[in-house]
Parts: sequence; structure tokens; C-alpha cells
Amino acid sequence: MKSKLWSSLFALGATLVLAERAIAFSPNSANRNTEIVQSQLPTDAQLVNSFQLFGEPTMCRGFSLPAFAVSSDSQSFAVMAHGFTERLCGGGESNLTLWNLATGKKIKTLLEGGVGEAFLMSPPFNEAEPNDITALAGDLAHDLVFTPDGKMLVGALSEMTIKLWDSKTGEVLQTLSGHRAAVRSIAITPDGQTLISGSSDKTIKFWDLKTGRVTRTLTETYGIQEIILSPDGQSLLSIANDNEFDPTDAKINLWDVKTGKLIRDFYPSREVLRPIIFSQDSKTIISASPDNSIKLWDARKGIRMLTLKSHTDRLHWLATTPDGLFLASSSYDGQVKLWNFPDRKFIRTIPIETGFALLKFSPDGRILAIGTGGDVQLWNWRIPEKYHSIAGDWALDFTLDGQTVLVNNSATFNIDVWRYRK
Repeated sequence: MKSKLWSSLFALGATLVLAERAIAFSPNSANRNTEIVQSQLPTDAQLVNSFQLFGEPTMCRGFSLPAFAVSSDSQSFAVMAHGFTERLCGGGESNLTLWNLATGKKIKTLLEGGVGEAFLMSPPFNEAEPNDITALAGDLAHDLVFTPDGKMLVGALSEMTIKLWDSKTGEVLQTLSGHRAAVRSIAITPDGQTLISGSSDKTIKFWDLKTGRVTRTLTETYGIQEIILSPDGQSLLSIANDNEFDPTDAKINLWDVKTGKLIRDFYPSREVLRPIIFSQDSKTIISASPDNSIKLWDARKGIRMLTLKSHTDRLHWLATTPDGLFLASSSYDGQVKLWNFPDRKFIRTIPIETGFALLKFSPDGRILAIGTGGDVQLWNWRIPEKYHSIAGDWALDFTLDGQTVLVNNSATFNIDVWRYRK
């Protein structure tokens, strides 16, 4: 399981969250009953552990999580964190740490850096020329992912390399070199054989994980911010932009992974915006659009198939139930919408008190976690009914059993672990 927060900033007196998430679902199902027995749902949630990433918060300190990943067996997780301070206070730190989720103990601090390096990850420094010292921002990770077997952690680093660590010990197994600027995003094919990386050097590279060699390089016109691999590993979306804070100007391309050929350049039509995800059968792309609608695209041909309309402002997040039957969307209109995806029909609205919401379904699809930046609300979305509110900002991930959720808490600089009680 992977959770990538491409930009999140928590500063004194305010919270800003800019995020993207790729989640998959399957459209090959018939009508389903959306009712569920209330007694089947958890009735309470209990804080069982807290992982402290930095020292105690102060009036000058801020907190940011650029990258986060949980292993496929839910036994460990890795997090890239920045604890920075206001200029008048000085100082700051950043680190990449690996944790044992079962024991609650830190396995190892994999990387450490200073606050100056953290700021160099932001524009325009991440687009710097290779001979510019600002291109070498230090060992800070932009993206993290575990291999499908959970044995290795892979990190995309700002100092132009990709590192592979043993997920049990934190030992460095291999360092992949070849990019000429910060590596921004990574993905691994389902068979665990191929690693794909996107970089600020305007290239996408394919690596043989066994040999560490580059097997193919694709070239873009802007620095790569994000790559999204389809669940079957056959299609790839690349998101390139010279200004990551302007989502309307992103250049999104669809590639055939096997041949390396460009299937569709979505940029000229301006119809595709973030958030954007693949369906679980890899046949459909779901994206935001400038007209505030959700658009569905044929992932093999890049042809638009359908438009879903209900929101009145720009979309912020897309998520699906793991069985692929339902889609959730949040928007700056202050509403979360639920959709029956196989039928392409709107179901209901959950109103929220903020202009954005980060969404995450539990593995069994029964619970929808809505992170508002002020709390994490756990909903029985089928009724709908909110049954619990957790202190924190958003749900980073659920464990495989669906009974534990990891929550980012910027007020304490912690990652809190909450366990459901039935």
C-alpha cells in the first residue's frame, strides 16, 4: 500500500494541504444494494500508539510529510518528514524513518537533512540545472514505495538517485544512478521486476530491479512531478508541470508501458486535471476537469467515454472502495459525493465544513475516512452516519484487517495509530 502526499504544509496558525492520490477500482459489476447492517460497523475507536517524528511542537515550528508508505503485509511503514521553524526562530530538521508497525519501534533513521535542504525541494529549485548546486538538495525523499513482496523499501531522492533498503533492517541494498536532477516519483510493476521513475530532469526511466540497469528512457517537455502506474502495469500516466501550484497547467500524458509509445497527450484539450486515477481493471481513467465534473476515459485509447456531473467547484480528491463498486469525490464546494460506479449513478452527498477533504476507504470498504485538516471523520457512508471523529489531519492508510487506521497529527508532530473496537 502506498500513500503519496505530493505537497503538504502545516505552518503556524494555518493549514495548507495540496495532495494527490492514486486508488483503483473495477467497473465490471452489476447493481448492488448499498445498505449495510449498522451493528456490523465498529462502534468506537481507541488510540493504541503514537509515533513521534520530532520533538515537542513549539510556537515557531511547522510540520510536513512529503512521502509515506505502508508495506503490503502492514508490518512496517516509512515516512519522510520535515520539522521546520519560522525564520525568526531559526533551525529545522528533516528525516526519513522506517518503523515496525506491530511493535511500535523505530527500525532505523534512513536519511537526515537540514531545513535548507527541505526548502530546496520546492520550485524553482527542483527544476534547477544539473550544474547548479541547488539541484543537489540532499538525501530527501520525494516518494516512497515498498516492493510487492514487502521485502524492500524504495525511495525517490532529491539528490538524483533512487535508494533501495531492506524493509526489516533498514540496510541500504542498492543505489540507482542515472537521473540528472531530483527524482520526484516512482512506481513498481505488479511482478516486482521493473521500477519506473520520473524526474525533474524531464525524463521517465525504466529500471531492471535485479540488475539496477536502465532499460528505457522516455522524454517530456517539463520536469516530471508524478507518475501513476495502472494496476496491471501496462499503462502509465505522467504528470509534468513547471509550476506544481497551478493544477490547471499540468501536462498529462498516457503511455504504453510495454512499447514506450505515447497513447494520448491530454494537454492540448485542457480537459484533464488532477486528481486522476486508474480503474482496478486498468481499462478506465477517472479525472477531474475544468468544468468541475468527473470525466471517464478509455485507458487504452485515451478517448473520453462519459462525464459525471454534480459538484459545483473544482475537485480535490478521488477514492474508491477496494471492491471497485463505489467512487467517492470531494470538492472545494464543501461536499463529498458518493457514486455507484458500474451504473455511473450519483448516490448521495456528505456535507463537510471545509473546502477540501482527503478521502480513504477501509480495506473492506465499509468505512470512509474524511480528513479535513482539523479532524479525521470516520463515516458509515452508506447511511450516511458519522460515528467517530479523530484528532488529526487525514488518514494516511488502513492496515489490511481494516481495523486500524494511521492518522497524521500536525498538532503533535505524531503519526497516531487508532484501533477500532467492535
